Amino acid sequence: MAEGPHATLHVGMELTGDVDPKLYTLPSRDQVAGLLPGSGGNGTTRDIVLFPRYGPIKRMDECDPMYDPSHFILMFPEGENGWHPEMRRNVTEGAKHTRITAKDYAAYRLHVRRGNKEHGNRLMLYRRLFEELCVDWWVKVECENLQWINANQQHLRAELYQGLVDALATDSDANARHVGRRVVLPASFEGGARKMQKLYQTKQTATIQSV
Repeated sequence: MAEGPHATLHVGMELTGDVDPKLYTLPSRDQVAGLLPGSGGNGTTRDIVLFPRYGPIKRMDECDPMYDPSHFILMFPEGENGWHPEMRRNVTEGAKHTRITAKDYAAYRLHVRRGNKEHGNRLMLYRRLFEELCVDWWVKVECENLQWINANQQHLRAELYQGLVDALATDSDANARHVGRRVVLPASFEGGARKMQKLYQTKQTATIQSV
Protein backbone atom coordinates (compact mmCIF):
# COMPACT_ATOMS: atom_id res chain seq x y z
CA MET A 1 0.00 0.00 0.00
CA ALA A 2 2.61 2.50 -1.13
CA GLU A 3 -0.08 5.07 -2.00
CA GLY A 4 -1.44 5.15 1.55
CA PRO A 5 -4.20 3.35 3.48
CA HIS A 6 -6.98 5.17 1.58
CA ALA A 7 -5.87 4.24 -1.93
CA THR A 8 -8.58 3.23 -4.42
CA LEU A 9 -8.18 -0.36 -5.59
CA HIS A 10 -9.93 -2.18 -8.42
CA VAL A 11 -10.36 -5.97 -8.59
CA GLY A 12 -10.77 -7.66 -11.95
CA MET A 13 -11.09 -11.23 -13.23
CA GLU A 14 -9.15 -12.57 -16.19
CA LEU A 15 -9.36 -16.02 -17.79
CA THR A 16 -5.89 -17.25 -18.75
CA GLY A 17 -5.10 -20.04 -21.17
CA ASP A 18 -3.62 -22.45 -18.61
CA VAL A 19 -6.91 -23.30 -16.83
CA ASP A 20 -9.91 -25.41 -17.76
CA PRO A 21 -12.40 -23.03 -19.45
CA LYS A 22 -15.32 -25.28 -18.48
CA LEU A 23 -14.47 -25.13 -14.78
CA TYR A 24 -13.09 -21.61 -14.40
CA THR A 25 -15.35 -19.43 -16.52
CA LEU A 26 -15.88 -15.71 -16.22
CA PRO A 27 -19.30 -14.58 -14.94
CA SER A 28 -21.73 -13.82 -17.73
CA ARG A 29 -24.37 -12.09 -15.58
CA ASP A 30 -24.48 -9.39 -12.94
CA GLN A 31 -24.47 -11.61 -9.86
CA VAL A 32 -23.22 -11.43 -6.30
CA ALA A 33 -19.94 -13.31 -5.83
CA GLY A 34 -17.57 -14.08 -2.98
CA LEU A 35 -13.78 -14.12 -2.96
CA LEU A 36 -11.71 -16.26 -0.60
CA PRO A 37 -8.60 -14.32 0.48
CA GLY A 38 -5.10 -15.75 0.29
CA SER A 39 -4.27 -19.32 -0.70
CA GLY A 40 -6.27 -21.06 2.01
CA GLY A 41 -3.36 -21.45 4.42
CA ASN A 42 -3.29 -20.97 8.13
CA GLY A 43 -4.21 -17.52 9.35
CA THR A 44 -6.23 -16.67 6.23
CA THR A 45 -9.34 -14.89 7.42
CA ARG A 46 -11.75 -12.27 6.15
CA ASP A 47 -12.42 -9.05 7.99
CA ILE A 48 -13.96 -5.63 7.66
CA VAL A 49 -12.42 -2.26 8.46
CA LEU A 50 -14.26 0.07 10.83
CA PHE A 51 -13.64 3.81 10.88
CA PRO A 52 -14.74 5.02 14.36
CA ARG A 53 -15.70 8.63 14.83
CA TYR A 54 -12.98 8.88 17.46
CA GLY A 55 -9.80 6.86 17.57
CA PRO A 56 -7.88 4.76 15.04
CA ILE A 57 -9.41 2.37 12.52
CA LYS A 58 -10.21 -1.17 13.64
CA ARG A 59 -10.28 -4.50 11.85
CA MET A 60 -13.05 -6.94 12.76
CA ASP A 61 -12.62 -10.64 11.98
CA GLU A 62 -15.51 -12.61 10.45
CA CYS A 63 -15.66 -14.77 13.61
CA ASP A 64 -16.48 -11.75 15.74
CA PRO A 65 -20.13 -11.76 16.94
CA MET A 66 -20.46 -8.12 15.81
CA TYR A 67 -19.25 -8.85 12.26
CA ASP A 68 -22.71 -9.34 10.73
CA PRO A 69 -24.43 -6.32 12.37
CA SER A 70 -21.42 -4.13 11.52
CA HIS A 71 -21.31 -5.29 7.89
CA PHE A 72 -25.06 -5.50 7.20
CA ILE A 73 -26.30 -2.55 9.25
CA LEU A 74 -29.71 -2.30 7.55
CA MET A 75 -30.48 -5.98 8.13
CA PHE A 76 -29.52 -5.94 11.82
CA PRO A 77 -30.61 -2.47 13.00
CA GLU A 78 -30.71 -3.49 16.68
CA GLY A 79 -27.10 -4.72 16.59
CA GLU A 80 -27.85 -8.25 17.78
CA ASN A 81 -24.88 -10.60 17.89
CA GLY A 82 -24.19 -12.88 14.96
CA TRP A 83 -22.42 -16.23 14.79
CA HIS A 84 -19.14 -16.83 16.60
CA PRO A 85 -17.11 -20.04 17.21
CA GLU A 86 -18.06 -20.24 20.90
CA MET A 87 -21.83 -20.27 20.28
CA ARG A 88 -23.37 -23.28 22.07
CA ARG A 89 -26.59 -25.25 21.88
CA ASN A 90 -29.13 -25.46 24.68
CA VAL A 91 -28.76 -29.21 25.22
CA THR A 92 -28.66 -31.52 28.19
CA GLU A 93 -25.43 -32.14 30.04
CA GLY A 94 -23.20 -34.77 28.49
CA ALA A 95 -24.30 -34.19 24.90
CA LYS A 96 -21.63 -34.91 22.29
CA HIS A 97 -22.23 -32.01 19.91
CA THR A 98 -22.75 -28.74 21.74
CA ARG A 99 -21.13 -26.17 19.44
CA ILE A 100 -23.17 -24.38 16.79
CA THR A 101 -21.32 -24.31 13.49
CA ALA A 102 -21.55 -21.53 10.94
CA LYS A 103 -23.64 -23.83 8.75
CA ASP A 104 -26.11 -24.54 11.56
CA TYR A 105 -26.50 -20.84 12.30
CA ALA A 106 -27.00 -19.91 8.64
CA ALA A 107 -29.56 -22.69 8.16
CA TYR A 108 -31.54 -21.47 11.18
CA ARG A 109 -31.51 -17.82 10.12
CA LEU A 110 -32.39 -18.60 6.48
CA HIS A 111 -35.23 -20.99 7.33
CA VAL A 112 -38.52 -19.94 5.73
CA ARG A 113 -40.98 -18.76 8.37
CA ARG A 114 -44.47 -17.99 7.17
CA GLY A 115 -46.34 -15.12 8.73
CA ASN A 116 -46.32 -11.36 8.76
CA LYS A 117 -43.26 -9.14 8.59
CA GLU A 118 -42.88 -9.16 12.35
CA HIS A 119 -42.88 -12.93 12.89
CA GLY A 120 -41.68 -14.03 9.46
CA ASN A 121 -38.10 -14.17 8.18
CA ARG A 122 -37.49 -10.46 7.54
CA LEU A 123 -34.01 -11.13 6.13
CA MET A 124 -35.60 -12.25 2.85
CA LEU A 125 -37.21 -8.83 2.37
CA TYR A 126 -33.90 -7.13 1.59
CA ARG A 127 -33.63 -8.54 -1.96
CA ARG A 128 -30.15 -7.73 -3.33
CA LEU A 129 -28.67 -7.24 0.13
CA PHE A 130 -30.11 -10.61 1.14
CA GLU A 131 -28.21 -12.24 -1.75
CA GLU A 132 -24.99 -10.64 -0.53
CA LEU A 133 -25.66 -11.94 2.99
CA CYS A 134 -26.19 -15.48 1.67
CA VAL A 135 -22.92 -15.36 -0.26
CA ASP A 136 -21.07 -13.98 2.76
CA TRP A 137 -22.41 -16.76 4.99
CA TRP A 138 -21.56 -19.39 2.37
CA VAL A 139 -17.96 -18.17 2.27
CA LYS A 140 -17.87 -18.26 6.07
CA VAL A 141 -19.09 -21.88 6.07
CA GLU A 142 -16.54 -22.89 3.43
CA CYS A 143 -13.71 -21.25 5.38
CA GLU A 144 -14.75 -23.09 8.53
CA ASN A 145 -14.83 -26.42 6.65
CA LEU A 146 -11.39 -25.83 5.15
CA GLN A 147 -9.94 -24.90 8.52
CA TRP A 148 -11.34 -28.11 10.04
CA ILE A 149 -9.90 -30.22 7.20
CA ASN A 150 -6.52 -28.53 7.58
CA ALA A 151 -6.48 -29.21 11.34
CA ASN A 152 -7.68 -32.83 11.05
CA GLN A 153 -5.49 -34.24 8.29
CA GLN A 154 -4.39 -37.11 10.53
CA HIS A 155 -7.97 -38.24 11.07
CA LEU A 156 -8.52 -38.18 7.30
CA ARG A 157 -5.40 -40.38 6.75
CA ALA A 158 -4.15 -37.74 4.30
CA GLU A 159 -0.55 -38.97 4.50
CA LEU A 160 -1.53 -41.85 2.20
CA TYR A 161 -2.55 -39.38 -0.52
CA GLN A 162 0.18 -36.77 -0.19
CA GLY A 163 2.95 -38.88 -1.72
CA LEU A 164 4.95 -38.73 1.50
CA VAL A 165 4.98 -42.49 1.96
CA ASP A 166 5.98 -43.05 -1.68
CA ALA A 167 8.72 -40.42 -1.53
CA LEU A 168 10.33 -41.99 1.52
CA ALA A 169 9.97 -45.52 0.14
CA THR A 170 11.61 -44.77 -3.22
CA ASP A 171 14.42 -42.62 -1.87
CA SER A 172 16.09 -43.97 1.25
CA ASP A 173 18.15 -40.78 1.59
CA ALA A 174 15.12 -38.48 1.50
CA ASN A 175 14.65 -36.16 4.43
CA ALA A 176 11.07 -35.98 5.67
CA ARG A 177 11.54 -32.31 6.56
CA HIS A 178 12.21 -31.46 2.90
CA VAL A 179 9.31 -33.39 1.40
CA GLY A 180 6.74 -30.71 2.18
CA ARG A 181 3.17 -30.82 3.36
CA ARG A 182 0.01 -30.68 1.30
CA VAL A 183 -3.53 -30.33 2.57
CA VAL A 184 -5.69 -32.98 0.90
CA LEU A 185 -9.42 -32.44 0.56
CA PRO A 186 -11.58 -35.49 1.28
CA ALA A 187 -13.86 -36.91 -1.38
CA SER A 188 -16.88 -35.60 0.56
CA PHE A 189 -15.82 -31.93 0.21
CA GLU A 190 -18.17 -30.18 -2.21
CA GLY A 191 -16.29 -28.61 -5.12
CA GLY A 192 -13.05 -30.49 -4.49
CA ALA A 193 -11.18 -32.29 -7.25
CA ARG A 194 -11.85 -35.76 -5.80
CA LYS A 195 -15.54 -34.96 -5.37
CA MET A 196 -15.77 -33.74 -8.97
CA GLN A 197 -14.01 -36.87 -10.26
CA LYS A 198 -16.36 -39.06 -8.23
CA LEU A 199 -19.41 -37.31 -9.68
CA TYR A 200 -17.94 -37.61 -13.17
CA GLN A 201 -17.38 -41.34 -12.78
CA THR A 202 -20.92 -41.76 -11.44
CA LYS A 203 -22.39 -39.90 -14.41
CA GLN A 204 -20.31 -41.91 -16.87
CA THR A 205 -21.46 -45.17 -15.29
CA ALA A 206 -25.10 -44.09 -15.47
CA THR A 207 -24.66 -43.05 -19.12
CA ILE A 208 -23.09 -46.38 -20.10
CA GLN A 209 -25.84 -48.35 -18.38
CA SER A 210 -28.56 -46.34 -20.08
CA VAL A 211 -27.14 -46.91 -23.58
